[in-house]
Amino acid sequence: DTTVLLFAEEYAVPLLPPEIAAVLATATELGAPVLLALGLGTRLATVPLIIMTAVIQFTYLDRLEHWYWAMLLGQLLLRGPGGAPRVVIVGGGCGGLACARALARCPAQVTVVDRRNYHLFQPLLYQVATASLSPADIATPIRGILRDQFNTSVLMQRVSGIDTANRRVLFGNRSIPYDYLVLATGARHSYFGKDEWEGVAPGIKKIDDATDIRRRILSAFERAEAADDPDECRRLLTFVIVGAGITGLSAAYLLA
Repeated sequence: DTTVLLFAEEYAVPLLPPEIAAVLATATELGAPVLLALGLGTRLATVPLIIMTAVIQFTYLDRLEHWYWAMLLGQLLLRGPGGAPRVVIVGGGCGGLACARALARCPAQVTVVDRRNYHLFQPLLYQVATASLSPADIATPIRGILRDQFNTSVLMQRVSGIDTANRRVLFGNRSIPYDYLVLATGARHSYFGKDEWEGVAPGIKKIDDATDIRRRILSAFERAEAADDPDECRRLLTFVIVGAGITGLSAAYLLA
């Protein structure tokens, strides 16, 4: 007796006849690049292309490039044509960083532009001015704050203008394009038309402002310590604070 063993190799049943699948494969491989090149690859157009690609893949199981097309079309379906929108945020203060953090999970290319590479917590500048804190205690690198956001980049540049016609942010001879622009540049103190007051009544909006005031205060203390004349000592230890807000009151309390 002869025993015959038959080994049947497993195979997948194609979804379409090979002739029809070949036509669809050719149409997909030629049509999809044309749609992308002409900018006609809208989200609606990607749906039948993805379905067609999947059908072709299950007909020709050895064609890996069909999976690559499916992944590319899937990205187009999720993000829309033209890639992710470009959001440029000018200013790395509280407003600019809050906006950037809110866009962390959005399909967008976010760029934060600031003339300095650190975020400054301005409410505590008065403590730097009165030598209660070091500048490093209230200044944090912007890149460190946004280091976990893969869709965000940081540029240290001084913005010189906005080209609204061409939708570009200008700094010197360079520029970057934007689809959405956020201006969060903050504000400066005002002398109400009396700019000559600035020399004797500096404001506190920057690290440089705070360290300059700290230098003046500490120098006054040192000179008062060495003064022999009581009137001169009293003059050196007399400080006038204009403004009774949180900064003015807190500074007065620390100097008391």
